[in-house]
Amino acid sequence: MADDKLERLLRAWREDVDSEPFPVITDVVLPRQTRRRIEDDPPPRDTPTWDDTSTRTST
Repeated sequence: MADDKLERLLRAWREDVDSEPFPVITDVVLPRQTRRRIEDDPPPRDTPTWDDTSTRTST
C-alpha cells in the first residue's frame, strides 16, 4: 500500500514537472571565465604578435 502511494506521488510529481515550461533566464549576466596563461600559450588573437607587426606596411 505504501508503494502504491509512493508510485502515485512520483507520477504526479513527474507530470507536474513535465508540464512546467523551461525557464528563460535573460536578466542574469554570468561572469566570463578566464584561465591563467601558461608560458607556451599562443598570444590572444586580438593582440598582434611580433610577426604581425613586422610584416605590416604603413601607408
